[in-house]
Amino acid sequence: MGITYQSLRDGHLALTIASSEAVSKRGKEVTGAVASDSLSPGLLLDGGELLLTEGSMLTPETYCAYVEEVSAGGASILVLRIGKDMPFSAIPPDLISACNAADVTLASVASDVSSSTVVRAVYMALASEQRLALQASVDLFAVISAAVGRGEGVSGIVAAWKKQTGVPVLVADMLGRVLAGSANDLDIDPTLLPELALQSHKPRTPIRIPDADVTITALGSPKPRGLLIAGTSPMVPVDLAALTSFLGLELERLWLADEPSRQRRAEVVGAVLSARTEAAARSKLRSAGLADKLYHVVVVDPGGEDITQLVAEAALLFRGGMARIQGRYVEIIVGHEDPVLASLERLLHPLAAGVGAMVTPGHLAVSRTQALAAVHASAVAGRPITFNQGIIFDWLADTVDAVEALAFSDAILAPIEAGDPEGILLATLRTWMEENCSLQGTCERMNIHRHTLRARLRKIEAQLGQPLEALQTRTELWLAINIRPITRWPEV
Repeated sequence: MGITYQSLRDGHLALTIASSEAVSKRGKEVTGAVASDSLSPGLLLDGGELLLTEGSMLTPETYCAYVEEVSAGGASILVLRIGKDMPFSAIPPDLISACNAADVTLASVASDVSSSTVVRAVYMALASEQRLALQASVDLFAVISAAVGRGEGVSGIVAAWKKQTGVPVLVADMLGRVLAGSANDLDIDPTLLPELALQSHKPRTPIRIPDADVTITALGSPKPRGLLIAGTSPMVPVDLAALTSFLGLELERLWLADEPSRQRRAEVVGAVLSARTEAAARSKLRSAGLADKLYHVVVVDPGGEDITQLVAEAALLFRGGMARIQGRYVEIIVGHEDPVLASLERLLHPLAAGVGAMVTPGHLAVSRTQALAAVHASAVAGRPITFNQGIIFDWLADTVDAVEALAFSDAILAPIEAGDPEGILLATLRTWMEENCSLQGTCERMNIHRHTLRARLRKIEAQLGQPLEALQTRTELWLAINIRPITRWPEV
C-alpha cells in the first residue's frame, strides 16, 4: 500500500514539482522515505521510496549517472532541498532534463523544512492511509457478513462487494455458467468461462485470460466449486482474500445442502432403470424435469477418487443430475442433448467411463448393461468409450497381433505425425471420426472454431496426400486410430 506525492502536497508538505507534466502525471506510489546525500543511493532503495537529498555531492558531471541509479532503484520521487544555506538555491535545469529523460519525478522542498519533517510526513501519511484501508476492510467484512447472514447467497455477496468497493467481479460454476456478476462488466468473452473452469481442475496450472486485466481464483478447497474473476483495482489483497473465502464457504454450503436432493434423484435413477413399462420410465424422468425423447446411461469408475464426491460432480455435470452410486460405479442417466463425451473428457478425465446406446426411457436398463461393458475398455483406453467402440476395442485386442497392429497403425499415421510434434492433428482427427465426421460436433467437443477445424483437416489431407472423403482413407485411419495405444494420445 502506498500514497502519491499529490497526497503529500495536500497534507501540507510544500513540495514543488520540477519535472515535466508528462513525467509527473505518471508519478508512482510512495511506500517509504529515505534521506541521503550519497552519489550511490541504489543500495538504500527497495523501490517506491521518496528519496530526499541536499545534493551536497552532486555536480553537473554526475547528474545523469545519479538519476539513472535513482531510477534503477525504483524510487518514486526525488526531492531536492533548496535554499540560500543549501548547496543548491534552485533546481539546476540539467538535473531536471536528466530526470525527464529517465522518467523520474523530481520535486523540491524549501530548506526550512527539515529532512526529519519530510520523512515523518511520509510515514504519517502512510499510517493514515493504512488506518483508512483497515477501516474500509472492516466495513466490507461487516457488509458481506450481513449478506451471508440474511441468506442472500452468492449473488448477495457479490452485490455487497460491488456496492462497497465498486470493483466488478464474476462468479461461475465448474461448467463455466455464471452464478453472479457479469462478463460485460469485466470486458471478457463469456464463451471462455468453460475453458477457465477446466483449467481450475489442473493443479499448479495458472488460470488466465490472454490480454485481460483481471484476477482469476478458484473457489473452494480441496475441490474447486467455482471461479472468481475480479477486475483489477487498488484494493487491499486481504479484501480479495476475504471475498474468496466467503464465496468458497458459500459454494461449499450449497454443495452440501444439495445432498438430500441428490439422494432423491438417485432413487429416481433406480426407479427408471427398473421400470417395467415405457410410460412408467418416462413419467419418472419427467418428474425430475427431463423430457428428452432419448437417453443413454453413463457408467463411471471412480478409481481412487471419493465416490460420494464423484456422484455429486456428475449430478452437477449433466441436466437433471440423475446420478447414483451402484456398487463400485457411478451410474448417470443423460439426455440426448447433453454433449456426453466432451463433458466426460473435460471434467472427469482421466476416469474410466462407458457410454451405453441412445434409447427410449423404457430401454435404459439395456443401455446400462452396454455402458458397464464399455467401462472396462475405457479403463484400458484411458478415455471415455461408447458401447460400440468398446466392442471394437476388445475385438482388435483379442484377434490382432499387437506388434503387427502397431506397425500398421504407425505406418498409416506416420505422415500426420511427421508434421504434428504436439499431437494436435491426431487428436483432432480422432475426435472428428468419433463425432461421425461432424464439424459442429467436433468443434463443440474440442471447443475450437470451425475455421480452426477446417484448417487442421486440410493440413491432415495435405500430409496424407489423400482426400479424407475417400472411404478407403477413412477406413484405414479409423482402424489405425483404434489400434493405437491411447496412452500415446496427447491431452488437447
